[in-house]
Amino acid sequence: MSDLEYDKISIRLKKLMALRIVHLCVIRSANKKRPASDIDIAAVMQIPLRIVKPLLEKLLECNLLLETQAKGRVGYVLRRILKH
Repeated sequence: MSDLEYDKISIRLKKLMALRIVHLCVIRSANKKRPASDIDIAAVMQIPLRIVKPLLEKLLECNLLLETQAKGRVGYVLRRILKH
């Protein structure tokens, strides 16, 4: 997927990737791991950072994710805590 540009990706694929990002953030939180950075997300999902960044911006705008900072490092977590 390294040759794809964000604007050329279908809406369906953008939604799927956004869902996978949210899922990754939820799983990391549930496993008590540090919040995923944009670089972590790109590496785990194996997609370019230039695709991850606009997806993260959309997820932040929709209030699904929250940007956190710890020790000079930016990470992303679910905005609302899910209760069982």
